[in-house]
Amino acid sequence: SLQRVSGPVASFNLLNTVAARQQQLYYTVQELCASHEEWERAQLRAQLPERLELMRKEWNAAKYGREAVPTETSPHFTLATEGVVYAGSEGTDMLFIDADKPMCLREDVENCAAPDDPLYQFTHFGLDRLVNEYIQRAELITAMQGDEPHLEGPELEFMYKTQGDLSDGLIALIDAFHLYVVKVYDSTLAKHIATFAISIVLLVLFLLFMLRPFIEEVRSETRRVAELLSQLPSEVAIEPLVASLLNAAAQGSNGKDPQATTPPTALHAAKNVGAQSFGKLRNGSFGRKGGGLDMPARVASQDFQRRQSVDMNGSKRGGNAFQQGGLGSGFQSPKGVV
Repeated sequence: SLQRVSGPVASFNLLNTVAARQQQLYYTVQELCASHEEWERAQLRAQLPERLELMRKEWNAAKYGREAVPTETSPHFTLATEGVVYAGSEGTDMLFIDADKPMCLREDVENCAAPDDPLYQFTHFGLDRLVNEYIQRAELITAMQGDEPHLEGPELEFMYKTQGDLSDGLIALIDAFHLYVVKVYDSTLAKHIATFAISIVLLVLFLLFMLRPFIEEVRSETRRVAELLSQLPSEVAIEPLVASLLNAAAQGSNGKDPQATTPPTALHAAKNVGAQSFGKLRNGSFGRKGGGLDMPARVASQDFQRRQSVDMNGSKRGGNAFQQGGLGSGFQSPKGVV
């Protein structure tokens, strides 16, 4: 589901925020070191711990997910279900670099520190080591009082000389993790498209092999019932008769006496129609037109005769059914009608 994408997207958002926090922290330290006004230095000293703490939290959450900051309840942290370390993306190789395979983090390798440079151990052995050292130097500046820090201090010198390595390293990590997020999204999208296509195929198969035959059967049965009903005498009210018979059948299934709920006129009509229909079917004059039987009447007569020939032992019951309800199956009279 798309919930699988929310975790990588949240971690990607944290990485971008860390890059912004790093620039903000570096600017604050520079302003603090260059300022000579006491009120301005006091204001910058008050801002520095908060900005430093935000960068530390977001960096840990970006690496290890929300488990690194269990006390945070903001969606900015809680949505990051997996960090860069657990994502298995190409950016993981940039966080931790083996000692026997040093790698410069700068985009322009000509400006990388030489092996004999004191900064070499921080700029060539993983972005995680460089960020942690950067945060520690910022913590030292936060703890200073009086005229410190100043522009010639070693803390600012470290942050100034490694600014290019840190900035380029974070950008490279963001680009690598962005590719991973796109892959996760494309994979999820492909699964949704495949599921949709399978659903369409199943729907078409259902319409062709289940719904369509069922509709044809319903139409055929409706036509057959209509042909049988058309043979009833014109003086019979079809709808009240059918409604009363169905109501009586429903009352009988509920344990009530159908004769107590069926109007006497309906019972009388059912008896008369059943008797007349039975007599016409028996002598072959049911639905006669022009001296012969039309097709619906012939079908009804053949259906009646077939029932009598098949069920010899229950012929009396079959006759009673026609006498009571008329027209065979589908029009059985309710219990108690004689």
